[in-house]
Amino acid sequence: MALLKIHGGIVNYKLDSLETQPEYADTVSSENIVADLEMIENNDAIKAIIVEIDSPGGGSELPEKK
Repeated sequence: MALLKIHGGIVNYKLDSLETQPEYADTVSSENIVADLEMIENNDAIKAIIVEIDSPGGGSELPEKK
């Protein structure tokens, strides 16, 4: 089983290591969420997933698959 925690505002761009200022502390990237879900999907040992979301919302568009 996997636990995916999504906490904070959701943005439609990838956060990089330079964005460590306090204003980004409660922010999660939709690209990172998709990457985490794909990693879980590709792991045959994971049979279930729990997603914990604590977010005021954010952008409604997810990045397109490449």
